[in-house]
Parts: sequence; structure tokens; C-alpha cells
Amino acid sequence: MKRAIIFANGDLNPGPAVDAILNECETCVLIGADGGARHLLALDLAPALVIGDMDSLTDAQIAQCEARGASVLRHPPEKDETDLELALLHVAEQGAAWVRIIGAMGNRLDQLLANVLLRDLARLWPQGLAIALVRAAGVATMAFGAGQNQNGVVIMLTIGTGIGSAIFLDGKLVPNTELGHLQIQGKD
Repeated sequence: MKRAIIFANGDLNPGPAVDAILNECETCVLIGADGGARHLLALDLAPALVIGDMDSLTDAQIAQCEARGASVLRHPPEKDETDLELALLHVAEQGAAWVRIIGAMGNRLDQLLANVLLRDLARLWPQGLAIALVRAAGVATMAFGAGQNQNGVVIMLTIGTGIGSAIFLDGKLVPNTELGHLQIQGKD
């Protein structure tokens, strides 16, 4: 496995960023982190793997994923990792070099912060795994930060482990303006 797209159980945020990732990566392995498999089913995409404790999927949804060829790796509910973390650890163990996460944002601040912090999980970097959250920083800024309830143009710049930007107009992301660059161990 060289490239993977993981669907988390947050908001799908369909639009240009998600479409671009799906169009760019027709041969990527598609993974549903527990309830993230619902997004794959809604988009009529077949997951290769569904992983997690399965507390966010119905038995019918799990059966639907299996009918489309998905393997299901069920973990106990009493665990130290989130379902998204389990998915990331799995792709790292399988040798993936490139991962995009869709659906990592949502209305639960605890899950949003946990998902953003997963990028820095040291166990994911032995092979220099290139990981990105699709529509992460800009959406978080508009939902919980300085952009909350702001009308007009909001320009968001992030400088930290990488550099990112996004432009919002009346609370909506302007297509093709969410850009970012992150290097891990000197690699893109």
C-alpha cells in the first residue's frame, strides 16, 4: 500500500478539496475509520477496510461494507486509540507513504483536536509518512476560532509545523484557496 485515503467519522465537508483528493488518487486504498465508512457508502465508494470498535455503524452498514469487499478489523471499545488513530497506525504498518484524511472535522471539539494532533504521532513517522487532513485548519478556524460568526472575507494563515492558508467568504471556503505545506524529517 503506497497511498491511502482514510474517511473519519466527522463532517464530510464535500466540495473542491474532497473532490480533488478523490480524483487525484483513483488507485488509493480507501479506509473507513469506524463511522467514516458511512461517508464512503454515501459517495458510492467501496472501502477496502473498515477499522475501529464499530460503535458508530449499524450492523446493516457493516454488512453493506463487507458486501462491497471490505475487510473489517473490529477492536474492543475499551482501547487507548481513537478509531482514526487505529486506521493511521494500520496504514503506517502496511508501508503507506502518502495518506489523506477526509472527515476529521466535526462539531465535537475534543475529537477535532485529537484528530489534528494525530499528525504528530511519532509512531507514524518511521517511513516518513506524508499525512494531511483535508480542509482541516481553515474549517476549524471558522468553526471554533477567530473566524467564528464573521461575515465578509476571512483570510486564515497558519504557521507551525507547516504553513497553510485558506480564504473564506461569508463563512464558506473559496475553492482552491486552502493550501498547505508540511515537511516531516526533511521530506514533503
